[in-house]
Amino acid sequence: MYDTMRTESDNCIPNKTCGVNYAPVFFIPYIMMTQFIMLNLFIMVIIQQFELYYLTDDNVLEKFKDQLIIFKKNWTKFTSDHDCLKLKDTKLVSFFRAMEQPLGLKDVQEKQIIKEVVLMEL
Repeated sequence: MYDTMRTESDNCIPNKTCGVNYAPVFFIPYIMMTQFIMLNLFIMVIIQQFELYYLTDDNVLEKFKDQLIIFKKNWTKFTSDHDCLKLKDTKLVSFFRAMEQPLGLKDVQEKQIIKEVVLMEL
């Protein structure tokens, strides 16, 4: 990097060993980006190894992933007529009834579901 900044006054040989004054404009962002990428790769490897060897099958993260998939499927099913952006209030009871515990209220009476919805301020 230092050699790319050599100019005529630094005793360089013209057209052979001379550099340019704007070399830092390239090298500083280049170094910053490569360090950023390498840091992210390093963190990714650590997280993958942690998930692989230190988390059990019944951990909270695995349960969350499973519940998130169920939630996404039900959300898509009940909000497809609004481009999956909003859920009509008339479909709330059906939405909660369609999901299993702990997210849903599958085996609960409709009045209890309405009470829960009101308590959640939905």
